[in-house]
Amino acid sequence: MSYQFPEHYLSVSERLSHILDIVGYSREDRNKKVTTANEIEVYLNIANALRGRESTYIFGSRGEGSTGPGLQSDTDYLDEINTIKVVSNMSQSDPKMKNVLMVKDNHTHPGYLKLQPIRISPDCTPVPVYQYSDNDKICCIDSLYRTVLTNTSYHDHHNGIVSGPAVSITNNHKELSIDFVTALRCSLWPEEGYEWFLRRRLNGWPSPIQIENARKYD
Repeated sequence: MSYQFPEHYLSVSERLSHILDIVGYSREDRNKKVTTANEIEVYLNIANALRGRESTYIFGSRGEGSTGPGLQSDTDYLDEINTIKVVSNMSQSDPKMKNVLMVKDNHTHPGYLKLQPIRISPDCTPVPVYQYSDNDKICCIDSLYRTVLTNTSYHDHHNGIVSGPAVSITNNHKELSIDFVTALRCSLWPEEGYEWFLRRRLNGWPSPIQIENARKYD
């Protein structure tokens, strides 16, 4: 079954394109911005691979080509750490990687999880880490007295402005602003995330096909 966009979507899209054309921002300009963002993402990931670093993905209006001339919008970067494995139980731990266990307590908000560091003992048994760091920006103790990571654990842009898991940096002339968010790849959908599939959507985005493709990732 194919998904049909509401009729008014086409009208809104046509009007937006018409307005952008009036102000001198043509479809060609938009395509150039999207192409540029894609090329930057490819170059970044080639460099990251050569240095053994994480993957980087570009999001936001700059990458989508939806900002017109003179509008200095920020750029959103998502840095994926490839050396850490997120597991739902300790038996899934990989001795060749750093591992974190998905946990929660009574103070965990719906749809969220906490991450508890795991280490591999000398007899190759995964065990929780009870003292991960003295730096309260990296870890904290939850209500069940477990050591869990904070949402600022993997910030490595020290000169930026921290806002939860995001770090924003600007150049000296404030002409360029980039927001960095760090992500950890999970090999399965957490139980808390299944609500996303069932959520009522009034505007048709993401489409049923996109939702089904995301479900197949599990």
